[in-house]
Amino acid sequence: MSDNVLYKMLLFLSVFSAAGCSVKEQRDDCPCRLVLDFSETDINEMDKIRVCLYDGETAVYEKFSHAEDFMPEYVISAPREELELMAFSDAQGWFDVEEGIVIPVGQDCPRLYMYSNRLDTRRDMLRDTVHMHKNHCVMSIYMEGGASRGYDLCVKGNVNGYGNDGRPREGDFSYEPSLDDDSGYVVSLPRQSDSSLLLEIDDGTEVVKTFALGEYIKSGGYDWTAPDLEDLAVHVNWAVTTVSITVSSWDWVYECEIVI
Repeated sequence: MSDNVLYKMLLFLSVFSAAGCSVKEQRDDCPCRLVLDFSETDINEMDKIRVCLYDGETAVYEKFSHAEDFMPEYVISAPREELELMAFSDAQGWFDVEEGIVIPVGQDCPRLYMYSNRLDTRRDMLRDTVHMHKNHCVMSIYMEGGASRGYDLCVKGNVNGYGNDGRPREGDFSYEPSLDDDSGYVVSLPRQSDSSLLLEIDDGTEVVKTFALGEYIKSGGYDWTAPDLEDLAVHVNWAVTTVSITVSSWDWVYECEIVI
């Protein structure tokens, strides 16, 4: 083989090798094709959905649209890094890109359905199935024996929404429910991280009684860590100083004596 032919072969191999490295570098810079599978989401429970991707410091992607726009799959060109995904139903305008979902004092929790997951998008394509879970508890409070007449009720707690990672957000929660058609008081609660919930009874001038509602619910066996939060009913009998707790799926009632 002549020196001229050998030189041309070496030149070709060096150019090919350089081109290969260039292609690899370009592919590393290309976004990941993130496919979110919403086919297992019941959109009858929600009108709109917001999808956010966070890189640990800020949002790198955000989309808020009608639920059907995400069905059955939704594709995002995501940066190649570790990202936090959060998808949730309409939060009534209380969503902040930096803070998450923050419930204002005086309001109860939106009827939220949520999904969050940690994703590694350092690849060409990634698929993730979105499972939207019920992240609110509708609690009905019944004051028996005429105890609520002329009084105002207020439910207080230490969770005021959800952070960008989907976890309960620490902050002041306070809501004064009104009587509904069933002569009960209804409040929608976010997922709790402790048993700090209180029920205050006010006669218009001052708080006359305070009930450790969170402790009663905890003692009754309610699970705040369940994927889907169940609704519950609380019956307070002021006259005989008892509280009874029932949950939608229970076939029994937890009853305890009020310690005042």
